[in-house]
Amino acid sequence: MTLEMPPDAVLDSDRRVYVIDLNTKGSLLLDDAGLKKCKYTQQLTPVYLLKAGFDSCGVQYKGGVYILYVQVDYYASSLSRAVSRTFKVSCSQPQADNPLQTAFISGVTNCTPDFMEGQTVQLMPTFDSVGSGTWYVKVQGPIGFMMSLDAAQSNGYKFYNDNNNNVVARVRFNAMGIQKLASVPGGQTLYLADFSLEYMYPDGKITISFLLVCVPRAVTCSQSGMSIILPTQDLKFQKVKIGSQVYTSSPAPTAITLVVVSTFVRILVPFSYPLMSNKPCPGGMMQVLPTTWITFSYKSVKVDMMINPTCPCQRKGQTVVSLCQNGLMSFEVNSNATQPPLNLTSVQLLDPSCQPSVVSATGLMYSFPLTSCGTITKMLGGRLVYENEVRVMPQTELGIITRDSEFILTVLCYYNDTADKNLSLTVLTNAPPAPAMNIGNLTVVLRAYPDEMYRIPYRDQDYPVVKYLRDPIYLEVQVLNRQDPNIELVLENCWATASPNPISLPRWAVIAAGCAYGGDDYQTVMHPMSSFTGIQFPSHYKRFDVKAFAFVSSGAALSSAVYFHCSALICDIANPDSTACTSICPVTQPLRFRRSSSGGQDHAILGEVVSSLPGPIAVRKKSITKAGMITTDSSSKKVKVQTGQPLWTTLLVVGVILVMVTLAVACLAFRLQRNKLL
Repeated sequence: MTLEMPPDAVLDSDRRVYVIDLNTKGSLLLDDAGLKKCKYTQQLTPVYLLKAGFDSCGVQYKGGVYILYVQVDYYASSLSRAVSRTFKVSCSQPQADNPLQTAFISGVTNCTPDFMEGQTVQLMPTFDSVGSGTWYVKVQGPIGFMMSLDAAQSNGYKFYNDNNNNVVARVRFNAMGIQKLASVPGGQTLYLADFSLEYMYPDGKITISFLLVCVPRAVTCSQSGMSIILPTQDLKFQKVKIGSQVYTSSPAPTAITLVVVSTFVRILVPFSYPLMSNKPCPGGMMQVLPTTWITFSYKSVKVDMMINPTCPCQRKGQTVVSLCQNGLMSFEVNSNATQPPLNLTSVQLLDPSCQPSVVSATGLMYSFPLTSCGTITKMLGGRLVYENEVRVMPQTELGIITRDSEFILTVLCYYNDTADKNLSLTVLTNAPPAPAMNIGNLTVVLRAYPDEMYRIPYRDQDYPVVKYLRDPIYLEVQVLNRQDPNIELVLENCWATASPNPISLPRWAVIAAGCAYGGDDYQTVMHPMSSFTGIQFPSHYKRFDVKAFAFVSSGAALSSAVYFHCSALICDIANPDSTACTSICPVTQPLRFRRSSSGGQDHAILGEVVSSLPGPIAVRKKSITKAGMITTDSSSKKVKVQTGQPLWTTLLVVGVILVMVTLAVACLAFRLQRNKLL
C-alpha cells in the first residue's frame, strides 16, 4: 500500500507523519524508530511516498479491503502555509504495495501551427464522474517533475473531454517541460511532449499517457510545388500517408519526391499531384493537400503526426513563399521566376556578402537570422517588420545592351500585434508603402512567486499573499504573447505603494533606472535569466527579489498591505548603442526615469508599459518566544518610507540628539555629586 503526497507538499524536520489506529483512535508517530518498528518505508523526493505492508502497524482488514489512515502535517507551497490532513489508503487485494492502477494511452498527434493535440484511444469516465480525488500532470524528460492540474493549465497545457468522452490534451510549444529536439536551417523545429495525466484517489490511480510529436509550420511553398520539411533527430521515419496514398522510402515513390537522411525528411509534392486541390481564399486561391499522416518510431514506440498541408493564399501581385520562425528569415529564389530564366550567380541581398544556404540548378534557398544580411527593422501599421531585398541585376555587354532579366523582390517578415502570432514572410513584387511609425500593443505582467525556483506564480485568488518582515518576495516581469527573439525587456523603475494606485504616496523604490536601489539597507537582488533553463526567450523576462517591509508614518504602521509596480521598456536588440536601453549601476536616487524629455525619438524603444501585481502583499511582523512560537509583535521595528530625505540622515539626527541628552544628564549628575562633597 502506497500513499503519494501532492507535489506541493514539503516535509521537513518540523513536519510529522502519524498512523491512526481505528480501534483505539490513537496515533503513532512515524519517526525513524516508528518506521522501523511498524514496517514502513518512505521516499522524500521528488514527491513524498509512504509505503506500508499489509502487516504494518495501523493497517486494518475489513470486508475484504485493507485500510490505512495516515495524518500528515506538512507545508503546502501552493498555499504558503502549514496544513494537517488525514489520508485514507485502501486496497482490495495485495498488489505488490502499489495502489490500483488503470492505464490509458493517447493516439495520433494533431499538429497545428499554434499547438499540438492528442486524445485517448479508449473511452473513459469524464473528469466530473471519477469520484473524489486529485488530478496531476507528470512530465517526463531530462528533468522530470509533477504539477497540479491548475498549475499545468497555467503553463501551456489544456485538458478536456470531447463528445465521445475521450480525454483530449492540448499543449502549446512554450509549455513547461516540452522538449525541443531538433531544428533545420529552414527554421522547422521538432517538438516532443512526453507526459501523463494522473488521477489519484483513495482506491488507486488512473494514468493517461501522452507522447506527442509535432513540427509546426513544416510546409513551405514555391512556384512549382509544396515542401514538407521534418527534422528527425531521435526519430526514425517509417511512412507518409497523403489522403489514401501511402509512401515509404523504399521503393522510391514517383508521384512525389521523398528525401530521407539522418537529420531530416523532405517531402516534395508538385502542384500537378492528383490529390492537390485549389480552394478559394479572400482575394485569391490557395493550394491544399488532404490530411497527411507521418509515422515515426521514437525509442521503439510508434508515433503518428497529422497535419493539413496548405499553401498561403495567393493574391494578385503578391506571392507568399515561406514562413519565418525561430528568428530566421527563410525563402527560395527560383530561376524560372522570369523569362528568360534568372542568372542565379547575380543574386544579391541588401548585404551582398550573404550567401544562400542551399544552391541548385533551378533555385537558391536562403535562411539567415532576422537581424543579419542587411535586414532593416521598422514599424508598419502596428507591426514590427523585418525587411530585406533580393536583386538580380542584368549583366551588360560593353555597357550598352543586356539579355538578362532584371528581378527585384521585397521580403517582409512581421509580427502581428494581436498576441500570439508567428512570423509570416511575404514577397512583394511592388515597392512597399512608405513606413508609418507606430507602437504596437504590448502586454507586460508583474507576477509574484512562492520561491526562487519561479515555477508556479501566485494566482489572482491567492492575494493578499502573506509574508513576514525581511522575507524575500520573488517578483517577475514578463512580456506576454511575443515570439520575437530580437526584443528585450528592460526594467526602468519598480516601486511599492501603500495603496493600489501606482502614483500614490508614500512609495518606496526597489529598482531605479534598471538597477537595485542603493538607498536601501536590504538591497533588491537581481536574478540573471542565465540561471534558469527551459525558457524560450530569456530576454523577455526580468526576475528579482525584495525583502518584505511595511509602510509607517510618524512611527505608526499605515497598513500591512504593500502594492508593487514596475515600469519597463521594450527595446530592440539590434540597437545596442541606445542609452535608454542600458543601465549604469549603482543608482542611489529613489526614482529616475531615463527617457529623455527633449522630444527626440529613440528608435531602440519599441514600447513602454507599467504593470502592477494583481493584489497586495500582506506584511506581518513576527517575534520568537522562548517556546519557539511565532507571535505578532506590535513593537517590531518598522521600515521607514521615503519622505524626501534619506533614512540615514534621519538616523544620524536622532543619534546626535541622544548623545547630547546623555552628556547633559551626566554633567548634571556630576555637579550634584560635587555639591554634596563640598
